[in-house]
Amino acid sequence: MLQAISGAKMLGATKIIGIDKNEMKREKGEAFGMTDFIKAGDSAKSVSELVKEMSGGMGVDYSFECSGVAPLLTESVEATKVVSFTSWSSFVI
Repeated sequence: MLQAISGAKMLGATKIIGIDKNEMKREKGEAFGMTDFIKAGDSAKSVSELVKEMSGGMGVDYSFECSGVAPLLTESVEATKVVSFTSWSSFVI
């Protein structure tokens, strides 16, 4: 996760949302450039719903799933904006 945060910051991302079950990872993520943090499991809402709320309801332009856990890949895809002809969004597995 830290490499994805660092790369996003280097490429000019202004909002970088980190997600983890472990609250202790927040501080390290912030040191690498993370701007927002979601502690997974703290809400009745899905992680993708929380990400969409934090991104104005549309979802994020890019989503990086770094754990390799299959259900989280689905959340990552669902948190990403729908591709249109005027705006391309991506997710990375």
